[in-house]
Amino acid sequence: MRILIAVLMMFVTATPSWAQDDDAETRAALAERLIVATVTTTIGKIVDEAVEGMLADQTEVTEDEAEWTRVNMPVIMNRHLQVMIDQVEAHYTERFTAGELLSLVEFYETPQGQEIARKQNEVSALMGESLMTFMVGFTEEYLTKYCAEFDCPAGAIETVNPAKN
Repeated sequence: MRILIAVLMMFVTATPSWAQDDDAETRAALAERLIVATVTTTIGKIVDEAVEGMLADQTEVTEDEAEWTRVNMPVIMNRHLQVMIDQVEAHYTERFTAGELLSLVEFYETPQGQEIARKQNEVSALMGESLMTFMVGFTEEYLTKYCAEFDCPAGAIETVNPAKN
């Protein structure tokens, strides 16, 4: 019975991350500062590198097409990045206390924090590439084995990695 009461008390007694409604505005403001300190200062470079990386992979692009991409892709990418940034800010706001966010902001606003944020963004981009490689490899193998055992729609495996076709 004591265990049941203790478990019920855990749910009734709000933890800091559950009972943050009273400082939601503070946490949201701190989350926004955190994103500015960790992402916004380097986002232009990240977008430029993404554009040039994509163009480097496309050897048959004319100079007119490359120039159009350099002008238009950042505009399109920034619009979609803003949606993602807003979602990340909400995740920080929901999961961190004001004190935790303040500690993160204070660190990332230092020169060392700025350098670490820059490197973390680089690693995150590389992790994204690794994640794509993982997902394609895993899904191809899974579907190949699954479709060997069960009926699959025609082309199911080929849709995972159209570059192989």
